[in-house]
Amino acid sequence: MPRPLLAFFGALALLLALPATVGASTGFEPSDPIPSPAAFAVRGTHGYTISVFADLGRGPQSSRVLVSALGRHGRVSVSARADLTEEGIRADLGRFGRVDMAWVPNGQPEETRTRCRSFPPTAVWFAGGEYVGSFSFHGEKDFTSVEVSAVDGRKGWWRYLQCGYVTNEGYPGSGILLDAERSSQGAKEGSYRFLSIVQNHPGEKVSYYAEIGEKSGPLQVSRAVYGLGGRGTLRVRRQLEKAEVRPPFPFSGRGVFERVKRRGPGTWRGNLSADFPGRTRVLLAGRAWSATLVHGFRESEPQRLAHSQRPIGLASIPLPSTPK
Repeated sequence: MPRPLLAFFGALALLLALPATVGASTGFEPSDPIPSPAAFAVRGTHGYTISVFADLGRGPQSSRVLVSALGRHGRVSVSARADLTEEGIRADLGRFGRVDMAWVPNGQPEETRTRCRSFPPTAVWFAGGEYVGSFSFHGEKDFTSVEVSAVDGRKGWWRYLQCGYVTNEGYPGSGILLDAERSSQGAKEGSYRFLSIVQNHPGEKVSYYAEIGEKSGPLQVSRAVYGLGGRGTLRVRRQLEKAEVRPPFPFSGRGVFERVKRRGPGTWRGNLSADFPGRTRVLLAGRAWSATLVHGFRESEPQRLAHSQRPIGLASIPLPSTPK
């Protein structure tokens, strides 16, 4: 069973890339600013924010770009091979669009400060400038769309200023954790589906998070939906023998868990489905699914920013992958 990110909150944490240092630049002095953000973000239609992240940590032959469209109830992330340098980001996104942006510095270092609740702000210097060229992204069924020819460099540096989140979980606990996944047997390469349902304490709201992945030629595409439901959307028998969920939008229908043995996974049946960006009415239960139901908790908390950690360099991006 894959360990999904914390339901609902995890979707946002996915977009906060952890920094990795490249070259000798430190970013702690105006005479030695970070040379380029290797990322930018723009506003798409229908309330989506579209972020572009370069990943140079795997070497020139395996450089990739991750483009993520994040909305109120869901996201789509597209990972593609890319031509990446500190001077530009270029990648073919297939049916989704293309990135062909060159970094143009203006020669003026700019100062900003990290924003982290658990640690005092730290000053960071970076090169001022903008990305110039063309970037287009068009989601299926027109869930979002954007075309731009220039982006202010400051719309890429923000990711270095965040602490991000870590997920903690434990067993047993006072809450309920229900994780379900579809069997990979017979599935296409790069294809997966899983669902995470969390109620950390009795009487609290229930968080729902589902993710599906697919491989489309050279692209790896992942989609997620998330939401919060009232306590009545999850009903569990005391001995954890059976559970029923009726999540809110963007989910519909119901899912039913039934324990097969005292230990181990149980069945996950029903007509539960979800409307993912670009993919509607995706079934999230059935004969090919199994699930686990336990007492426990799964919570997120801000990462601490240590003095020894350099909040700089080109980003190391957590690319979508098939859960094991």
